[in-house]
Amino acid sequence: EGSMTLDTHKKRRLRHAALLAFTFRQLTSEYLDEAYLRIVESRESKGYPVTMTQGDLQEMFKLFPNEYLLFGVFSHDTLIATSVCVKVNSEILYCFYIGDALAYRHASPVTLLIHGIFEYCKENNFTLIDLGISSDKGVVNKGLYTFKKSFGTIHSPKLTFLKQF
Repeated sequence: EGSMTLDTHKKRRLRHAALLAFTFRQLTSEYLDEAYLRIVESRESKGYPVTMTQGDLQEMFKLFPNEYLLFGVFSHDTLIATSVCVKVNSEILYCFYIGDALAYRHASPVTLLIHGIFEYCKENNFTLIDLGISSDKGVVNKGLYTFKKSFGTIHSPKLTFLKQF
């Protein structure tokens, strides 16, 4: 149905990824350890917390094998970008973690990663990809917000509900 509305810069990044022979694919949980290392490396470089341990993440993949998905971008045999996604329901896919190898960040493998996830969603009849929040403790991270907007995303508020006892 739809196509991803990429800005000129992102289209150039995709062409560059093709020239570098980067490849995108869905991964089995056998790649989880390597993927976790990419996620930790990426999040720590940006000062973001890693909210799940490697063991916790492995447990989620065991408990919910049909709901937790793993995707990756490779340079030859090296995993250079990865995403842990969660099927919220038959229409919504949530990108829970995205990580990339610092040594390849200049080539923006995350662009190919998100594009590949978008294509996966089209093929599997998902109507919405949730790329997560762009704020920390209510403060918008402008760089992250701009990055997500460059894929043609739409802004939506995140409501938090509290129950008082």
